[in-house]
Amino acid sequence: MIPITAAGVLGITSPALTIGRGAPQAGRLLRSSAAGVSVATWIQALLLGELWAAYGFFAHVQAEVVTNIPGAVLAIVVVVLVGIRTGTTSRVLALASACGALAGVLIVASAAFKDLSLVSVPAVVGAVGLYLPQLVKLFRSAEVAGVSLMSWVLAFLATSSWSAYGIVVHKLPVVLPNVVMLPSSLVIVARVLVLRRRSEAMRLAALPLET
Repeated sequence: MIPITAAGVLGITSPALTIGRGAPQAGRLLRSSAAGVSVATWIQALLLGELWAAYGFFAHVQAEVVTNIPGAVLAIVVVVLVGIRTGTTSRVLALASACGALAGVLIVASAAFKDLSLVSVPAVVGAVGLYLPQLVKLFRSAEVAGVSLMSWVLAFLATSSWSAYGIVVHKLPVVLPNVVMLPSSLVIVARVLVLRRRSEAMRLAALPLET
């Protein structure tokens, strides 16, 4: 019988939650506008997906590899859908391609020079600020029609799980960004809820009174 360990459980739940984060957002964009969605956050997610997958491969952290390859694919889908909804497909794809190429250069350099820090440092620094563009956008605009609440609930659960996983497997580069991202994801969830309730209240207030 295979023993059940904390690392084993978290090594399954963390990737599953992270991969699942992108699916509800893509689904919402298929049936709604992109109002409130930060394309910068998802382009950054693509860049980081490449870097973290490479880190997982080089540092033998299998959960990072399993997570970030499909995670990067879903990030591309979200970026494309935002571009289609906003009429900026060419621009966002050009930016996404540039970020992807930058990640590729760092990965090749890390392999060539046998220096893991060339991917781990940018991955950690980038992950710390991953949710900031979305957070800023939500405080600058009251439009949240395109934002998937489920995606951000999953993001909060994923960062919690990754923080615990990093502690269990003694990988500081995994712990640090997720501890910082945790409050950001929680604030995003709260902000979306507040704005949706406010929008609903305004909609109801605008309805004609029955006589």
